[in-house]
Order: sequence, then structure tokens, then C-alpha cells
Amino acid sequence: MLRRLDGPSKQGSLTVDNVTVQELKKDAQPFKGRSVITLRADQKVLIYFGDDSGVAPSAVIVAADGIPVFKNEFITIEAGNLQHVYILADSTTAEVKFVERG
Repeated sequence: MLRRLDGPSKQGSLTVDNVTVQELKKDAQPFKGRSVITLRADQKVLIYFGDDSGVAPSAVIVAADGIPVFKNEFITIEAGNLQHVYILADSTTAEVKFVERG
């Protein structure tokens, strides 16, 4: 059952490539009230859920084990503010629009 999202949110955008892994967040830290992230990318990207170390995985790890999100796919993923979520473009530069929602 889906939980109603009625809290504040932070919307942002990232330009990602296939070399540098970035954390999917608007500010220096994930939005404190975040429970989900909704996103859409103009190219295929890979999503990777990090561990509790807070250290970004390498591009090789994300390319091998990341979850594909296809070009123009609109998705919502569950991710509280303690869950690190990383993103990497599959093969080219991608523009990603996202919102951290509470």
C-alpha cells in the first residue's frame, strides 16, 4: 500500500556522465525528510544503492551492478535520507530531473 506523501520536497537536476558516479541529492546532504526520489533522465542511467559507509562506489561497480533506468522513464524509488543513492549515465551524458520527496 502506498503511503501518502504530504511533506515538503526539494527538486533539482544533475548532469551525469559515464565516468563519474554522483549521489542523487539536491544539496550537500540528502533531504532530511526524504522518503522517496522521483526522477526522469533524458538518456539511460544506472541507479546504485550504496552501503552505510557513505563512500561512492566506482563507475565499474555501478556499470556492472546498477539498476537500469531507461531514457525518459519516469520512476519513483523508495529511499530515506540515510540511504545513499548513486547515479551514472550508461553511455553518454544524461540530464536528470529529480525531486526528493517527504
